[in-house]
Amino acid sequence: MFDLTFLGTSASVPSADRNHPGLLVEAGGHRIMVDCGEGTQRQLLRSGAGFRRLDRLLLTHGHFDHVLGIPGLFSTLRLRQSIDVMTIHGKPGDARRRRPDARRTLGRGTGANPVATRSDG
Repeated sequence: MFDLTFLGTSASVPSADRNHPGLLVEAGGHRIMVDCGEGTQRQLLRSGAGFRRLDRLLLTHGHFDHVLGIPGLFSTLRLRQSIDVMTIHGKPGDARRRRPDARRTLGRGTGANPVATRSDG
């Protein structure tokens, strides 16, 4: 069984009713963020899902409307000391391009390797 929380379903331009792309998948004890458009943190709070136990981020592709929320999200997770490691999944190149941003934002984190990347495709 799994739960889906649609955090944003708009394209590159948000509207008053729809945020940039973002989806939270909860399954098998994991909470996986699919894309992280700008404003995703606010949508996590509005939905009641919050920030707890986010441990994976799946990037469908590297367009800005899908990734601009990542630095703010990682900063919040670090301030809350919510995660030890965030694994970023994505196409070759997309995840690697986001890794330096994530490392700068997360710093050393609470774990030995705060950001791990996997190219899944």
